[in-house]
Amino acid sequence: MKKTSQCVVLCSLTLASSLPASTTAYWRLEEGINGSDVTAAVDSSGNGFGQSSRSGSPKYSNNVPGAYIFNPVSGLTSPNTLSLDASVANSRIRTVNDAAFNTSFTAEMFIQLTGQPGGYHNFMRRQESLTNRWQIDFDHAAGGPFGRGRARLDTPDGDNTNFVVGPTDGAAVTGANRLWVDTPLGDGNPASYSGDSDWATQGNGINDLPEWHHIAITLNTVTNKWSFYMDYQLMQTRTLVDTDNSGYAHPGGLIEFGKGGGGATYGTFIDEVRYSDGVLDPTQFLQAATSIPEPGSALLVLSGGLALVRRRR
Repeated sequence: MKKTSQCVVLCSLTLASSLPASTTAYWRLEEGINGSDVTAAVDSSGNGFGQSSRSGSPKYSNNVPGAYIFNPVSGLTSPNTLSLDASVANSRIRTVNDAAFNTSFTAEMFIQLTGQPGGYHNFMRRQESLTNRWQIDFDHAAGGPFGRGRARLDTPDGDNTNFVVGPTDGAAVTGANRLWVDTPLGDGNPASYSGDSDWATQGNGINDLPEWHHIAITLNTVTNKWSFYMDYQLMQTRTLVDTDNSGYAHPGGLIEFGKGGGGATYGTFIDEVRYSDGVLDPTQFLQAATSIPEPGSALLVLSGGLALVRRRR
């Protein structure tokens, strides 16, 4: 990419700090009925990025993270009755590739896993090639971080290969910060894993903690900051390498979400997928609620959101 002048960088930083991010695409998955095929998921942002294709057998489900979704950016609360059931192998939906996605961004979703993912399955991604992509996926390391959600990014110039952000601390990652916990004792305590063998072979294949989680990733293309959030908590931020100051090259690919990367069948539910054209902070992320929040109660919703997401099964 063409080098960016210092003036443009400073101006961009000023604008980034003063202008709120807007919604590029928002798939609420509310247009079908429970058990029916997802064939025309609507982009509720009004920008026209509805479903363009699909694979596998994505279906609607009445399994949701909350009866209502509060959007702090718009201030609106909407009923939430359906989600995406991507349990069948390779079930996912796609929208078109478009330059509107070539910005700093926040990608977020609610996700619930009730069965065991295969190695490094992805749940949302934009991929042009294996060397130019980003994705939200699952860490299938034999031990240590096994079971954590994370995000991977690769840049075509080779500066950033398998550039990962996610919950840190290896074997000390708590059950609350994992998408998948299938321990031999069925207690959801990662300390119950034993030995040096692949932790994926332990347990009975059923998620001990099958809660809904909120996942978000952000990329600031001015500062090159790449971040991963889980349940409204920042897990990790890293700065991309840019040895020639060429800037970040967005993948020339479509957006897809659901289950990708393997042929396994396991319980996978995804809801309220939103792509924003800037970096949101956790107070602006979508929030699940059991009832319509009172005006001015956004902070209360956020503080209770984590407990709600973890409690829903």
